Amino acid sequence: MKLKLKTGFFGVFAYLAFLSSAQATTFSFGEMDDPFSDGVCEKNEIVSYGSYIYWWDSKYDGIYWPVTDSYWLWGCPDSGFVAYPSDFENISDEKRILIEAYLKENYTPSGGEMTFREKRTLIEGLYHVREMGDEFWVWFYRVLAYWADTLDGDQEKALEYRAKALALIVKELEGFLSDDDKIKNLFLAGEYSRQMGNEEQMHFYFSRAKNFKWTDEEGDEQIGIPYYNELIQEGEELGLSVLRTTESEDWS
Repeated sequence: MKLKLKTGFFGVFAYLAFLSSAQATTFSFGEMDDPFSDGVCEKNEIVSYGSYIYWWDSKYDGIYWPVTDSYWLWGCPDSGFVAYPSDFENISDEKRILIEAYLKENYTPSGGEMTFREKRTLIEGLYHVREMGDEFWVWFYRVLAYWADTLDGDQEKALEYRAKALALIVKELEGFLSDDDKIKNLFLAGEYSRQMGNEEQMHFYFSRAKNFKWTDEEGDEQIGIPYYNELIQEGEELGLSVLRTTESEDWS
């Protein structure tokens, strides 16, 4: 799944200027039929957000609100099914059987709304059962890493997820990527290498990201992207294996 609100970073600053009029990250709350029971699920829709989301700490994992928000994980308290909005669609009969078996084994309804803790406990296993591809996991491992860091304060677990993401990022860099995705992946590879204590890899990927040449819509040659260059400078100043830390939040 890809976030529909995401845009390429070549046009990000114009895009952010357009969004800057929004003053808050807000949702409207609704319900939809549960695809695995006679009950209902969350159906929360985005109402507003602003450019500040691109400067929150999730930027170091290359992910952005709302994918980090509990409300963007739609949960179904009767069945236990949890997914991001677009992943409620196109569930094959084969996957339905596997999902039902997984939920029967791993979920017991409590009679109330699902907490973020419950949704997080189920979501990784559900996506593994659904056999999502590398394109999904290279993104979702970074979401899981961010949650482990900021919600659990579990840096060891966060690094495990980032190591899994890094392997897929490197694999993606060997194939075809758009220029903005190439620079983003080079930054992430450098940042994750930094956190894992690999100085040589950190400098290799950061240097490639800063010096990557691309042509803008006007046909002018550019080198690097200011947004990522700023993050790279922060990483280089922090130095090897110094984790970016935030206070753990209450996500019960």
